Amino acid sequence: AVIDSDVQPEQAKSYEVGAKYELNDRIKANFALYDIKKRNVLAKVTNSSTNEVELHTTGAVRSKGAELDLTGRVTDQLDATLNYAYTDAKVTEDETGLEGNRLNNVAKNTASLALAYNFGELYNGNLRFGISGNYVGKRAGDSENTFDLPDYALANAFVSYDTTIAKQAVTFQFNLNNILDKTYYTASVNNLAVSQGESRQALLRATFKFR
Repeated sequence: AVIDSDVQPEQAKSYEVGAKYELNDRIKANFALYDIKKRNVLAKVTNSSTNEVELHTTGAVRSKGAELDLTGRVTDQLDATLNYAYTDAKVTEDETGLEGNRLNNVAKNTASLALAYNFGELYNGNLRFGISGNYVGKRAGDSENTFDLPDYALANAFVSYDTTIAKQAVTFQFNLNNILDKTYYTASVNNLAVSQGESRQALLRATFKFR
């Protein structure tokens, strides 16, 4: 990338207000509203003449939105976590033609849901398993907003087993990520530089706790 001018330090001012709610030690909720204003934020812009990626400092950007987190014990064995976020992020001042554009790689809507079931004692340990899913909405693919990265949803699962071996606490955990082997894109600089997310992945991990 080419830096076309002296880069000024980024400045930011933020406001946030939130609320918490708890019901019978089973349901907890957090809600927040925020407004963040920044100046001199670096933006990567592709020069149409040279096809080089240049770094510009935008005059000002603004991100405002809301977040909601819900955690609950559905039953004595089943836990659930729900998260949703709405973000409106735009360039509010710029001398290079970016004013009014969405910030690239920032989704307006993101959400996730996770369920975990505690099976309880099994042989000489405790078994736990669960599933989760997350959603990321479409995002501007570059600072000029010439294309969008598509939205995507992923599904994941895990199984964990806590036990003891030779009087040492051991946890075995198996994770299966991107169960449906979806093709998705996590970020980009322009249409020639796009990052692809990981394909289906299986992981097995053992954790030993020494006393």
